[in-house]
Formats: sequence, C-alpha cells, structure tokens
Amino acid sequence: MMGWEHAGLLAVAWATATLCLATLAGWLAGGWRRRRLIPALALDAAPTAADDPQVALEQRLRELETALEQLRGRLERGGLADHREQLYAQAIRMVHRGAVAAELVTLCGLSRSEAELIATMHGASSSRDC
Repeated sequence: MMGWEHAGLLAVAWATATLCLATLAGWLAGGWRRRRLIPALALDAAPTAADDPQVALEQRLRELETALEQLRGRLERGGLADHREQLYAQAIRMVHRGAVAAELVTLCGLSRSEAELIATMHGASSSRDC
C-alpha cells in the first residue's frame, strides 16, 4: 500500500522523466534534420557527450531513468521507512520542546491523528521516562 507522500515523490520523479523524454524528442528531431541537411556530419566519428548536447541529453536521460527505477524499487520495498522514522523522531523532539499537534502537521507532514498521538504520548503531561 502506498502512502500519499510516496505517491507525491513518485509523481515528481515521473514528471521529471517525462520532461526529459519530451526534451530528448525535440533534440532528436533537430539532430535528425541536421544530419539530413548535412550528410557529411553523419559520417564523422561517433559524437561524445562533450561534443554533442544531444548525446549528453541522452546520457542524462538514461541516468534519470535509472534513478527513477531505483526510487520505485525503494518505494516498493519500503526503503523510505527510514525517512518516516526520522520524521517521527523529529516530531517527538519538537513536542519535548513544547510544540503542539498543529505544528507537527505543518512542519513534519504528519496526519492530524498521528500528530495528536505523538503530542499525547510525549507531551509535557506524559511521563518523560518512556
């Protein structure tokens, strides 16, 4: 089951990959026109990323696709749980310094019920020995 915060991360990664694909399509179309108009350029040695922005863009696109796949894998394996644990630890520290549930919702991205539970369990009226 995917939480909303994970869906947002995946949506941003997906939008980035889509933007790169659209940019790549434009570069490829422009490169095709150049090779068609000047056939001698197509016979040169294979361009490198330093020589041709199109090659650099293709390379960057492959890197982004790899990163996106890694994020999907982490998301499916629950590898982002560490981030969630860090948010809870931060929220507990904030409550110990006097923060209220509304601040936890705003600053830590917790749901209202999560924030209220943490505030109740770790607030000034609860035992600090837990």
